Amino acid sequence: MSPKLPLIGIPCATYKREYPYPLAHGNNETYIRAVEEAGGAPILIPLLQDEQALRAIFDQIDGLVFAGGVDVDPALYGEAPHPKLGTINREQDRVEVKLFEWARASQMPVFAICRGLQVMNVVYGGTLYQDIDTQLPSEHNHLESFDQKERDLQSHQLDLLPDSLLVEYLGSTTVPINTLHHQAIKDLGADLRAVGWSDDGLIEAIESTTEPWAIGVQCHPEELVKGKDSRWGGVFAALVVAARAWRTAQAVAQP
Repeated sequence: MSPKLPLIGIPCATYKREYPYPLAHGNNETYIRAVEEAGGAPILIPLLQDEQALRAIFDQIDGLVFAGGVDVDPALYGEAPHPKLGTINREQDRVEVKLFEWARASQMPVFAICRGLQVMNVVYGGTLYQDIDTQLPSEHNHLESFDQKERDLQSHQLDLLPDSLLVEYLGSTTVPINTLHHQAIKDLGADLRAVGWSDDGLIEAIESTTEPWAIGVQCHPEELVKGKDSRWGGVFAALVVAARAWRTAQAVAQP
């Protein structure tokens, strides 16, 4: 019998559709394929209202990928909405914050991408720039990949600390990345370490100092892994390895 594939949960976003179709829960295929090709079994987690049902799903998974998406509600980090705040989804915030809290408590491996990095920072007590252009003006366009309609457009460099896990997986302290965000980390959360920065000094990669495997990136590696930069496949593969080790440790710890 082949070994059980680690289950990697990916929380859903919600999508309004034209009549007669109701609200849909889902996420981009690229996240699913990146996990699948790294050797994991991706499972989408809907925005459940019943916390017991959500916990039942959490108890079956071995790792989490927090995906990109809409803005994080600034109320979660004690700020009023900025005029340039985009769409928010409080149900998605509620579900993702709860999953992140459970993952921290159990030290489950987490890979947080774009919005996911921002949620991670907020869960750890940090804050966000609600709109980079107005709150931290820069010559760099952090929405360039979006504006050019090329989600894999490598718009700028990510400079990484030599001793970071990301350098271990990517094999370089400098990597070209895509950019599709108008929010970013302002105040770094407690128990987080900044390990990567964009050209203009924004924090764009973080690692937990208290959990064995919790990494966040502001770029979208799931869009790069199949074409522009296959090295990101090593990060997804490392997540799957960490998830398998986490499940084994959980089994050993059971009475």
